[in-house]
Amino acid sequence: MANVNSPSFLIGNATVMLAPQSVDVFSLNPDAHSVGMVKNVTLGVESDNIELRNGILQALVDSQKSNVRMTATFEGYEFTAQNLYRALGYANKAVVQRRRGRITANVAAGATTVSVETNPLPGDANSGITALANVPSGTTLLIQKANQPDFVFPVRTTAAATGTGTYAIPISAVPVGTTFSAGDTVWIVNELDIGSTVDTGDFFGMKIAGTLSNYNVPLVVIFPKVKITKGFNLTFSETDYSNLPFEVSPYFLANSEITGRLAEIGTNVNAKAYVGA
Repeated sequence: MANVNSPSFLIGNATVMLAPQSVDVFSLNPDAHSVGMVKNVTLGVESDNIELRNGILQALVDSQKSNVRMTATFEGYEFTAQNLYRALGYANKAVVQRRRGRITANVAAGATTVSVETNPLPGDANSGITALANVPSGTTLLIQKANQPDFVFPVRTTAAATGTGTYAIPISAVPVGTTFSAGDTVWIVNELDIGSTVDTGDFFGMKIAGTLSNYNVPLVVIFPKVKITKGFNLTFSETDYSNLPFEVSPYFLANSEITGRLAEIGTNVNAKAYVGA
């Protein structure tokens, strides 16, 4: 049996933090930039070799490393709008805060106004519709039947809301055959463009922080420039929780991108690891 030289064992999870590349990657923190619950965070480096061989036996006399590439993958479990944007490769999309309200009067087919009062989520007082500024013109709503959760009508507001306490929200006409009742739910949500042929994705900075199994010794990896190449996945399953299977491609920095502390990383490496082991 081999001797154990140190208690520097790696087990457990890590915190993955993402932000637009313009944000100082060293300063990313879990409160503002974490993607939340993740599993199976995996970082790896692969490369090929160019070999020089000689003679009938093809004896190896020299080799040079080539095609060095680093990979990073992880599974994200929190299906927030911001994480879905990240999974689609967007670093700079503005996220609208999710808010919830409740219809106060029946809505008939053809109606172009819905009356709504605040109805925040339990434990999240900030998720209520509490001000006219919460519902400007062009806001995206989902109107949902309280007794039939899969009956949902997406609609945009056609003008800013009016009123106090109970808000009158102008919307595109409710279609024929559709009605809603007092007590049904109104959500303020984000719209995501999926499968775009125009957007090519943004660059992120990524910071991954974990600890070794003893004494909370930190292990941190800084990636100054990455793109998310895979991640968007919606799997509706009754037997297991769905996840976002992120695949991340690190890039080398260009000379023009070396500013401030990025000089510590330079142009010749994808990432910098910091470990106290």
